[in-house]
Amino acid sequence: MYRTILLILAVFAPIAGCSQSVDTNASKAVLVTGASTGIGRKVTERLSADGYFVYAGARKDTDLEALKAIRNVQPIRLDVTKPEEIDAALKAIQDAGRGLYGVVNNAGVVAVGSVVDTKWEEFELVLDVNIRGPYRVTRAFAPLVIAQKGRIVNIGSTSGILAGSGVSAYTMSKHALEAFTDALAQEMVRCRGG
Repeated sequence: MYRTILLILAVFAPIAGCSQSVDTNASKAVLVTGASTGIGRKVTERLSADGYFVYAGARKDTDLEALKAIRNVQPIRLDVTKPEEIDAALKAIQDAGRGLYGVVNNAGVVAVGSVVDTKWEEFELVLDVNIRGPYRVTRAFAPLVIAQKGRIVNIGSTSGILAGSGVSAYTMSKHALEAFTDALAQEMVRCRGG
């Protein structure tokens, strides 16, 4: 988990020799999905502590309330499986007028069970959150990120490169996320003119 957080922070950190003050980061806004717990919460806390303005996506009222207590954080209702919530989040961020420097596609779920035992509904949920979610969010917010020559980070897993018994749906989704990220990286280089 902590290696993933370090990777994310490295992506958003200034390039060596081009130091930025906290004030410079404060003008940069980042959207983090699945910000209520785990990696998403830690990323939100770290980016906000480093001076970034963080739109912290969460689904539950209690989580949205808890996120309000963090400096430089604006909680935003965001279930990555609901296009209407993605559209509402996009509008809120556009209306705020800060632009968007980055997206951290972190929201994720796991289903434990073999191919034979996993219920179809569980399989669909894992794919909907873990791969369709980042795809939906990226499509919606990429124009804002591209405009600021920013970054899009997808939270992967070792399950994206190694398959294991009993987590077939999760492993499939994380393999798909690896492929999505590889393709997106090439597209972003072209969009950013690099």
